[in-house]
Amino acid sequence: MVSFQQKMYCWLLEKFCQIEETDDDGNTYSILKITLTDAVPLNIDPIDLPKFSLLINMIAIALENAENNQTDIIIPIETKDYMDQDNVIQTFKSYHLTNAQHLTCVTLTVKRGSVMFISAPTNKSDTVENVTRTIATRVKYDGRCKKAEPYSKTKNQPKIADLAKNALN
Repeated sequence: MVSFQQKMYCWLLEKFCQIEETDDDGNTYSILKITLTDAVPLNIDPIDLPKFSLLINMIAIALENAENNQTDIIIPIETKDYMDQDNVIQTFKSYHLTNAQHLTCVTLTVKRGSVMFISAPTNKSDTVENVTRTIATRVKYDGRCKKAEPYSKTKNQPKIADLAKNALN
């Protein structure tokens, strides 16, 4: 195992797993466990660290229709990850504030069974991230607010490789 010095920042590739724990009173609660798959020390001055953002991308299935509770838009989602020699199904509640209008147009129309590409807020100057966002935008909608339909109903499967080539050129 690699040891890291104090104040040494690392780029980490990780996998997530949701586990159940029980406290001393017998109450159960969920914990999001992060399993590292790679760690790379970076030569970054600690003062510059806020310039770098955490990026989480996933493809997930909506378990229910989007719900608007006046503060947040909530979508229960499920994603599958290959971990510990087995496919692990993870369920989350994804949410964003209702005042995030660039997301509300898309998320309010998500129906049960829709497959979604989800990305955490990111740094716009990152080329890889810009390509990812471009692909995600072209896959999910064409600029107008359209209702998201499950793949099983539309049978329209976008070609991700072609979108990536177009975005890079």
